[in-house]
Amino acid sequence: MPSLDYIGAGGAKRPAAQVAAIAETFPNAGVATGWGMTETQALGIGMIGDDYKARPDCAGKLHPPVQELRFLDDAGNDVPPGTLGEITVKSPANMRCYLNMPDATAQTMQDGWLRTGDLGVIDADGYVTILDRKKNIIIRGGENIACLDVEGALHRLPQVAEACAFSVPDERLGEIVGAIVQLRPGATLDRDSMARALEGHLASFKIPALLWCQDGPLTRGATDKIDRRALRAACLQQMEETA
Repeated sequence: MPSLDYIGAGGAKRPAAQVAAIAETFPNAGVATGWGMTETQALGIGMIGDDYKARPDCAGKLHPPVQELRFLDDAGNDVPPGTLGEITVKSPANMRCYLNMPDATAQTMQDGWLRTGDLGVIDADGYVTILDRKKNIIIRGGENIACLDVEGALHRLPQVAEACAFSVPDERLGEIVGAIVQLRPGATLDRDSMARALEGHLASFKIPALLWCQDGPLTRGATDKIDRRALRAACLQQMEETA
């Protein structure tokens, strides 16, 4: 497809393992990534081409010139570069409110700043890496685990077409990591072989303790994003029925 000159992605972070392969397959296309929200009219962060190939885990830099960017802790204080914080943006593109939802608006919009609910870090050069949504963080015995980290590692496995990680209740640790994957045609995968394959790519406490596999695509919502909540509920129900 020599006429293809742009391959962009948004809505959810493309697995880092795919970036180099896409750039090699489509050498005439600028491979790009972007971050934005409905609440920001999609304005946000992005990058393309060599910058993206060199930093496949990153979301990019803030699009100038009208935006401002901060990283805040839970108390609303700014954190220094390299420290995890909530991505918080201010621009004329930000929404005014959630219609007829004053409490939700007050939690999200503070003095013109939009608390996005996304956690990330910014480096000295202004490149932003998004860790995950705050609500998607798994807390396993005091250790914070980002679902995106787990999913990115699972996408390295040749058997896996797509993956979704989520929390599973645990009596001793509070939460442990579970995951469901769509297998590529003819592939097989079990939890033990998955764990061995992820050694060296993922810290041991982040490796899923429970694994579900299916041949068909993972459940998606109306915007075609993977429906983490529905998948988690279905897997937990299956686990209860098996028990």
